[in-house]
Amino acid sequence: MTEKYLKRKTMKKINPDLRTLFLVLSLMAILSFAFGGYLYYSAVKKSLFEAEHQKAEEQVNDLRNEIDSYKIWSLKSVKFLSNLKEIKQSVISGDKAALLEANEILDHFRDDLKVSVCYLIDYSGKTIASTNRDTATSFVGKNYGFRPYFKQAMQGDPSVYMALGVTSKKRGIYFSHPVYGKNKDKPLGVVVIKASIEMIEKQFDKNFDGIALMTDPHGVIFVSSRKDWLYNFLWKASSQTILDLTKSKQFGTGPWNWTGMKIVDEENAVDDLGNKYQIHQQQLAMYPGWHLTILHSHNKLIKKITDPLSKTVGMSGLLLFVCFGLIVFFLFRKANTEIVQRKKAEKEQKLSLSSLKATLESTTDAILVVDMDDKTTASNELFAKMWKIPEDILGSRDDDKALAYVLDQLKNPDNFIQKVKELY
Repeated sequence: MTEKYLKRKTMKKINPDLRTLFLVLSLMAILSFAFGGYLYYSAVKKSLFEAEHQKAEEQVNDLRNEIDSYKIWSLKSVKFLSNLKEIKQSVISGDKAALLEANEILDHFRDDLKVSVCYLIDYSGKTIASTNRDTATSFVGKNYGFRPYFKQAMQGDPSVYMALGVTSKKRGIYFSHPVYGKNKDKPLGVVVIKASIEMIEKQFDKNFDGIALMTDPHGVIFVSSRKDWLYNFLWKASSQTILDLTKSKQFGTGPWNWTGMKIVDEENAVDDLGNKYQIHQQQLAMYPGWHLTILHSHNKLIKKITDPLSKTVGMSGLLLFVCFGLIVFFLFRKANTEIVQRKKAEKEQKLSLSSLKATLESTTDAILVVDMDDKTTASNELFAKMWKIPEDILGSRDDDKALAYVLDQLKNPDNFIQKVKELY
């Protein structure tokens, strides 16, 4: 009874395992670091996406206003050109002298306006004068009566039309205006200014981080910062849309492929490889059905976060590992000291236990050892025999039950005297 009890008291005095404590603290630190990092990353990501969205919307809006302003200015220019007497006379008479003067006027406008081509079409749709008259791709003699910009102008309305040139095979913006004689009811012909789309392309290449696009009402990409997407459908087109585009000859004879982009929701799209993009789109007010679109790659936006963070986190991680290393070192020293002290205490306890056991078993007295806190620390078999302590109490893991039993017996003095007489 004495040996078992002393061993249990020794184990109760030993401190908790420091390695377990260190493991718990380490896991808590790592989880805290990971959770805090996730919250920080999420906040930075949300802020960046909002900032990029706002920036893209402003860029698209600025470019839209610039394109619309260019349209207004170009329409005024072509209207002024249509009212010149040399232009009127050339469509009325059609003689060489009049056409020569018309060509000179067209050349001056081309140079001053810095456009691609200026040309004059008679009422039948045939080109009678043009600034590219001496080139291999001359418009002179070509009939463009099927073009919408000609048809609309012959109905008395100025027109703007963006398309691929039938003869030049170059993209352009066509500004047309009717040419009238004395009779203002019916046009005699149409004057046209074809402007290059280089101005728009330069803006796309210079100002936008994502993929910048201009699409027609069918969804065909007419201008793009990504050249391999030109004349492709941004979104998947129906067979009827393809048929309508073929009939119009606006962008040649095709084929017009699909970029593979699919709309996920109003603000997001995904390509055929699963890459996500943020959509920024505005309609061109003066070009019905046409849109300016910017696609921002989610991966590139996230990279803007991770690249700077990787440098910061790398240094922070190094400092964190150094701190953990120091903590491990000091805890190891503390644990090592604790283990040495524990072994020393156990050794001393064994010596004390052997000595106390020898003393208790060699005496002829019944002994119960109680400490200052009224806790049982030791007893011998004679004590247990004297008080006839039940087996269930002797076999229990709590020696204080034996003391409680004895104290209960001592409440009756006669009982105590009787126990002593029985023993001696």
